[in-house]
Amino acid sequence: MIWESHYWKDDLKKMAAVLRRKIHQRRWPDSSLARFEQTVTLGFYCVRKLVESKKVSDGLIHGKYPLIVFHSAGEPIHFMNWHKVDELYDLENGKDISRDLHFIYNLIIHSYVFSPFFDERGKLAGALVTSDRFKNKELYLVGIEQMIEIFDKVGRDYPGASYKWSEKRQDYEVKTFSHTVVGTEDT
Repeated sequence: MIWESHYWKDDLKKMAAVLRRKIHQRRWPDSSLARFEQTVTLGFYCVRKLVESKKVSDGLIHGKYPLIVFHSAGEPIHFMNWHKVDELYDLENGKDISRDLHFIYNLIIHSYVFSPFFDERGKLAGALVTSDRFKNKELYLVGIEQMIEIFDKVGRDYPGASYKWSEKRQDYEVKTFSHTVVGTEDT
């Protein structure tokens, strides 16, 4: 459980700033690719911890965030071929969908495939991701702008809360609601 969330949220805003700079990066040595994956994964882990600690408003958690889904080409995805996304998934026929924050952070935290995605101009556009659970069915494009927006919004969200004791759960049921949003400047 997170007691004081502003440390976590300040770091999320910094991670958003790092990702913002990566959009314009031209050279991508292995170290940059690794740092990108690390920043995204750690950022979404922070988001998950904040959500589970009731430090994020329900509106942000249950909001819908756009993704693009690509279906599997039918070949099983495994340890020796996971990196061949262009052969394993139908990348020509993506479909726009939307999912909540739970889906996105679990997808990234449990990623089996995580591959940076670059647009036709060579700019970072996001990451192609699927979890161990979905690997043989679907691959998702999580846009870089979407990642930045989520990190920024969660980093600035300081919700109010109401608490109600649950005999069944032997714990409090907590409902969070938008209360204050701190700053809009980049960190």
